[in-house]
This record gives sequence, structure tokens and C-alpha cells, in this order.
Amino acid sequence: MDVHLDELTVTRRQTLQGMAWAAPAIVVAKGIPAAASSASLDLDSKLGVQALDLAAVYWDSYWVGPRPAVALGLYIQNYGNESPVATGFTLTVTVPVTGDDAAWGIQGNVGLGSSDPWTLASYSRSSGVATLVLVYTGGSLSAWGGVSLSNLWFATASSLADVKNETVTATINATYSTGATSVRTTTAKVKGK
Repeated sequence: MDVHLDELTVTRRQTLQGMAWAAPAIVVAKGIPAAASSASLDLDSKLGVQALDLAAVYWDSYWVGPRPAVALGLYIQNYGNESPVATGFTLTVTVPVTGDDAAWGIQGNVGLGSSDPWTLASYSRSSGVATLVLVYTGGSLSAWGGVSLSNLWFATASSLADVKNETVTATINATYSTGATSVRTTTAKVKGK
């Protein structure tokens, strides 16, 4: 095949024809919202995985030890009829603590029990606050699906006055089958038993 330079010349008429042909495609492409192709959309604030019924109670002699502790109870639910399937979530809890006993646990265990549907991501104590991050390993949660977490306890000093009315937080970072994400935080005050 022989190609001559005079055959490669583009005329003004050819350029205008090409522009006219491409213009509808450009308009159609411009009409698609950028968010439609995004893989990380924030879920509506009324939907999704959240901690409900968070309670924090101080015990002067908690049954694991025995030792003084702040014990939490909460129900985690994928809230709402329109909630997409939650494919994973982490729970971050902050609890006021004092003293040198750094123990924590669920139910009668120090730390995680072998049958708990959680994996420890991190645990620290600093400036009177214990921070625990757990990853849920119990599978996905469909709309209205949930999991109870009772007797999540943190060792603390031997006086209710040290922690009474201090704030406990539970933050859930969730991902969904739609690619959406959510972050929901719930708070409660430490009460005496």
C-alpha cells in the first residue's frame, strides 16, 4: 500500500463534519453525573449500620477478675428498609478509664473469646481513655440485620466518681454492596449500677 502526503491532508470541511458527528456524544457524556461512577458514596444518614441502645455502667466489682470496670452493651443494626447489604464494618469504642489495670474483654473473657464474631484491630489507653477497634467477622448484614454486643468491659479505677457521667462513644465505619460507606457515632454517659 502506497500512501502519499496529499492523501493525508485534512480539509476544513472534513474537520467540521467530524465535529458535527462527535458533538452529540460529547453532550451525552457530559450529562452523566460524576457520582454515578464513584465507588465510594456516602450512605444517607438515616440508613445503614449504627449502634443502638448504647449503655455504659460502672461496676465496683465486675465478675471478671473481680475488678472495677465500665461495662458496655449495645445493639448494632443495619437500620432501614432501603439499607443496602453491609459487607463489613469496624467498631471503635472510647471509654473513660483510670488506674493501671489495662484489661478489657467480652463476656467472661479477658480480650476476645474464641467464638466471638470479632477480630481485634487495635487497643490503647492514653490520657484516661481506652480506645478499642474491632472488625466484625460475622458475615454481611442485610436491611434490619443486627448483632448484639453485651458485657464489653474495661478495667478502671475503684471509684464511680472517677468515671461517672463521662462520655463513652461507639463509632461504626461500614461498607456496603453498592460501594457506599457510612460512619455513625453514638454516645452515652457512664452510670452507676
